[in-house]
Amino acid sequence: MGKVAGFELNSQDTDKATEFYSNVFGWEVSEPSRGYCTVSTGGISGGITKGPHDLALEFKLKSILLMKRFQMLRISVLWLYERKWNWMIFS
Repeated sequence: MGKVAGFELNSQDTDKATEFYSNVFGWEVSEPSRGYCTVSTGGISGGITKGPHDLALEFKLKSILLMKRFQMLRISVLWLYERKWNWMIFS
C-alpha cells in the first residue's frame, strides 16, 4: 500500500488557517510566498494556499481580459481586411 507523500490545504484566509494549524497541531508554517505557505508537521510536509474560490475568480477575470483582447484583435483584422478589399475594388 502506498504512503502519503504530502498534502495541500485550501483556505480563503491563509493567515487564519496558518495560525489555527500552528496552534492546534503545533505545525511549523513558513511565511507566505505568492499566497503559498509550506508546512512541516514533523513527518509529512505540505502546504496551505488560497482556496479555490479565489483562484476561480482570478481565472475568470483573466479569461475576460483575454476575450476582450481577442475581440479587439478580431476587429483590427476585419478592419484591415475591409480596407484591403476596398483598395482592391477601387484601384
